[in-house]
Amino acid sequence: MKAWITKYALTNGIQEAEGEVSSVSQRMFVVSRARAVTFDQCFHGEDWHTTREAAIARAEKMRLARIASLKKNLIAMEKLSFS
Repeated sequence: MKAWITKYALTNGIQEAEGEVSSVSQRMFVVSRARAVTFDQCFHGEDWHTTREAAIARAEKMRLARIASLKKNLIAMEKLSFS
């Protein structure tokens, strides 16, 4: 199954991955690695999507939230004074 991973969208972009939905939880996507020296990756909740459009919408929501957070931090830093 193909999925789009948004967990690290703000740093690495949206990643396309092959894997499967976990048998334990339908909200978990598992990407298996072919080599024995690496571990499987698991993505939960809103960190993975079944369509590219849903992944783009989530990444945009993450981007806007980060911008709001940075603006809030900037306002706090501008108000800060040392006397």
